[in-house]
Amino acid sequence: MLFLKKILGLICALMIYLNCQAQLIPNLVKNPSFEEYYQCPTNATNWRGRIHYAESWYNIRFESPDFFHECYGVGNGT
Repeated sequence: MLFLKKILGLICALMIYLNCQAQLIPNLVKNPSFEEYYQCPTNATNWRGRIHYAESWYNIRFESPDFFHECYGVGNGT
């Protein structure tokens, strides 16, 4: 019985240690919240291709990643 308690204690300590180590891993996505931007999107009718206004984001396949932000004001859908 004492052996099982020691094993269980070691397993719990190992799980806590591994969980703490996982918290030290940096976020690989730069600017994940889109709070950093170069300028506000200005054209309410043509939102396509505005992702380059967000810092550290770009369009790889020339599709339509949209960048909506509250700094534009009323009528932008945010």
